[in-house]
Amino acid sequence: LYYGNSDLRTTFLAQKMGISQSTLERRCLKITQKKPNQLLLEYRLSAAYNLSTQTLLPFSSIAQQCGFGSASYFSVRFTDYYKIKPSQARLQARSKAS
Repeated sequence: LYYGNSDLRTTFLAQKMGISQSTLERRCLKITQKKPNQLLLEYRLSAAYNLSTQTLLPFSSIAQQCGFGSASYFSVRFTDYYKIKPSQARLQARSKAS
């Protein structure tokens, strides 16, 4: 399973695990207090943050590699989660490295 696959959904994960989607959700909530969709989004955002701050890849490539359907959707979710735009995160990381 590759998190960068934008078709990766919790229904697919549950099926691969041999459990129902509701069971997957219950177990994730019990262990992490988060729904599976939220865990997958946070995992993708973490990978995107690392790529944004450690590489000079175009943000459209980062969005695609991390499983976001579009660069604009990626930017909105990144900004909502980190409270900073991907380009600003990159600039901050580069200024710290200098």
